[in-house]
Amino acid sequence: MLYAQSDDTRLGVWPVFTKRSQLSLLPRKSGIPTEQRGSQALGLAVHFGPALSFITTVLVFGRSESIVISAFLFLSVVNLLVIVWLEEHEPSVDLPTRTLDAWRKGLSLVFLKGVVAGAITAITVWTLVGALMSLITVAEPSAASGWMIAVAVLATDFAYYWIHRTLNHGHGKKPVQKWFRKIHVVHHSVEVLDFLRGNVSSFFDTSITGFQVSLGVIAALMDMDLTSLLITYVFVLQLQATHHANHTFNIGWLRFIFMDNHAHKMHHCPRGYMVNHGALFSLWDQWFGTYFEDWTLSSNYLQKHRIPLPVSRKAI
Repeated sequence: MLYAQSDDTRLGVWPVFTKRSQLSLLPRKSGIPTEQRGSQALGLAVHFGPALSFITTVLVFGRSESIVISAFLFLSVVNLLVIVWLEEHEPSVDLPTRTLDAWRKGLSLVFLKGVVAGAITAITVWTLVGALMSLITVAEPSAASGWMIAVAVLATDFAYYWIHRTLNHGHGKKPVQKWFRKIHVVHHSVEVLDFLRGNVSSFFDTSITGFQVSLGVIAALMDMDLTSLLITYVFVLQLQATHHANHTFNIGWLRFIFMDNHAHKMHHCPRGYMVNHGALFSLWDQWFGTYFEDWTLSSNYLQKHRIPLPVSRKAI
């Protein structure tokens, strides 16, 4: 049940979860502009439009690998142009002008490291795990139903939540934990947070350890064929495409199910390591007490000026 009489949604809207939040709210610092609240129709269109258009394309033209790849590339280019246009004409904060070098590096990072290398990782893991499974089962990979793909997307983000929270932002002293923090800290050293310049990250973090390994394992365990794996991969990419944009997209109450870019940009602020670890869904953060939003504060402004979030961890 949602809150009926309170508009304080900083810790979410599901009372059963907010009551056990691991966060304490601190006084807000004065003088900070409020979050950009644009058209909800525009926010929904940009956040969910590519995924819905992709579904429609696959249903109409079939789910061959060529259709999946072509549709994804076309929709990605369109979405990129829309987001960059909005950043130029309706920015959350003023940022340095993009140079040609920023375009080159940004596109290389997003499409070569993020999309191509990430796909190679997911397919490699899917192949290896599938080969191991063939030794103990006679099931053959097959086309997954829409429900199975939805489950795979949820499971991939659930795994990502825990990897991101416990390894990328955990405080463990073991070598593997230190290594995960080291490869992820590059992403949080970003000074200019927008679509092209906010995705800076290490190769391992971008292409391997983010969600690709988890996705490959999950797809193999669910006996998905290659096309189903690619469809799942596309959804995982599309539902987080707006995360670093210098324009905040208003997706209304759906932000309490899906991770919107206001909440993700809060994660990039000082003290943001405590909050909003999911990539696609905000459900996990609300469920496990790490969700935080505050529409009275501009996420891009906080990140740009390195102003800490008004939260702390509860004493246990």
